[in-house]
Amino acid sequence: MYIIKQQLIAEFNAHVKRLIADLITRNAIFVVKRQKILTMINTVIKTVNEITTNYESFHDQLDQITETGSVALLISKQFLSVSTSNSFQRSSSSSLSSFSSSSQLSFSDIISITRNHFKILFDKIMTDNNYSLDNMCNMMSVEIYSLEIGKISKKTIKNFHYNNNDFRDNILNKIGAWIDNKNNFNLANNSE
Repeated sequence: MYIIKQQLIAEFNAHVKRLIADLITRNAIFVVKRQKILTMINTVIKTVNEITTNYESFHDQLDQITETGSVALLISKQFLSVSTSNSFQRSSSSSLSSFSSSSQLSFSDIISITRNHFKILFDKIMTDNNYSLDNMCNMMSVEIYSLEIGKISKKTIKNFHYNNNDFRDNILNKIGAWIDNKNNFNLANNSE
C-alpha cells in the first residue's frame, strides 16, 4: 500500500510538473503575443498621431489661405523662388518633382486650390450677373489687365476653367491676383 501511495504521489507530482511546464510555456507564448499586439497598437497610435498632426498642419494652412484669400501670395512664396530660366523650363518635370517633394504643398495642390477658388468665385459671379461664359471670360480678362499685372486671353481663362491645359506660374499668378482682388473687394464690402 505504501508503494502504491508513493507511485501515485510520484505520478501526481510528475503530472503537476508537466502542467506547470505547459502553463509556463503557454504564458510565455501569451506574453510574446501580447507584446506583438502592444507593438502593433503603438504603431497604429503613432501613425494616427502623425496623420492628425499632418491634417492639422494642412487644415491650418488651408484656413490661412481661406481667411486671407492670398492664393497668389502662396503661389509666389512656393514657386517663384525656383529659377524660371530656360534650363528650368526644359527640365521642369524633374526639377518640379524634386522641389514638390521637399515642400509641404505640391504644385498640383496649389493649382487645385487655385482652380477651386477660381471656379467658386467665377461661377458665382457668372451666375449672379447672368453672364455667358464668353462674357465672363472677357470681363475677367479686362479686370486682370486693370490690375496692371499683364494680359491674359479669354481662351486661356476658358482653358483654365475647363482644366484643359498646363499652366505656367505667370498665368496662375494672374488668376490668383484676380481671386485675391475679388476676395479683398468682398471683405471690404462685408466690413462696411
